[in-house]
Amino acid sequence: MVESLAKVRKMLEKDAKRLGIDLSNLPDDYDEGPEPESYPIYRLIRKYGDRVEKIIKMFEAVPIDADEKLIKKALEALSHSRYYICAKIARTLNSRYEEQKDPEDDLFDSKTSAFFAFIAIERNLRALLALAKHKPLDSLREKLLRFAKISLEMADLIRLEFFPDNKLEYREFGGVEF
Repeated sequence: MVESLAKVRKMLEKDAKRLGIDLSNLPDDYDEGPEPESYPIYRLIRKYGDRVEKIIKMFEAVPIDADEKLIKKALEALSHSRYYICAKIARTLNSRYEEQKDPEDDLFDSKTSAFFAFIAIERNLRALLALAKHKPLDSLREKLLRFAKISLEMADLIRLEFFPDNKLEYREFGGVEF
């Protein structure tokens, strides 16, 4: 392994020299921009993720006549989004900062990451509504609908913040997934 690392180092040094990069004189002050936590939208998304976790815990025990496939699919959507949304919004904010520094950057990474966060929240919304409609889960209906409303508000917040002039719609695989 030491031998492999030595080869990689030699290759990097060779490429840096060819490109005119002095590896011993790299700047230490790379500006990554503000921390995501400094943005109100990120703090709201993080709280949303915490609430997703609480919803997931509600399903540690379910009625025996509940549709296992529906619950499993809904919990997969919710658990996927738990940290994913926070990561995507953090990337959105960092990318938007970089794009503002370099107007020539036309990769739209911030928009792509924001859209993926939007999709994950939309999926949560649909999963929550499907669970709320499921008769054996009547005792959870009010909590599920309340969180569905919060999901709708969070999706709208992302739309207003990052896509103010667009109407965003998402259908997984061309149709309703629940």
